[in-house]
Amino acid sequence: DYAWNKDIIKKVKNTAPEIAKALVQAKEADMNKIWLEKTALKLTADEMAALTTARANAAKTFAKIAGKTINDQLETEAEALDELAKVVKQHINHYSRTGWTSGAHTAIDVPVLAWGTEKSAFAGMQDNTDIARKLIHYVKPGKDAQPATTQLSEQEKTKITQQSVHQHQAKQQQTAAQKTPQ
Repeated sequence: DYAWNKDIIKKVKNTAPEIAKALVQAKEADMNKIWLEKTALKLTADEMAALTTARANAAKTFAKIAGKTINDQLETEAEALDELAKVVKQHINHYSRTGWTSGAHTAIDVPVLAWGTEKSAFAGMQDNTDIARKLIHYVKPGKDAQPATTQLSEQEKTKITQQSVHQHQAKQQQTAAQKTPQ
């Protein structure tokens, strides 16, 4: 049974890299406090140990920054936070029951399947940014929010559908041309 827990996501106050940065900047004794402030998730002892280990590794990498050029410092900082941010994401994904099939984005069209009362908002081919906008609406609706499908005029819906069909056809033609021996 798959049951995504959007309430967990709503409580997360920052992105994983920002949470990682806050954890590295905090004293080790304050890690749990910072974690709870940023995510509201209570971790098990093993989960906190994994977070502490990743933080310690990041801190070691940060210690190597002194004396480097600014570009090298920025690159080192990104590398230092990457491992810790991955652990942060793992914990948030685990508790929210967020699943990923890949660690990368592609431009390939994929089927979008939806269940529930607003499933029609996700029917057909759509620009991925429209899907994101709709998901955000359902996760974090405003006071006067309307279903995502009613936020677009019929003309906008038609334009989006026509653009999506055109883009899909162009991709298919390009793929076919690439497969044709020259």
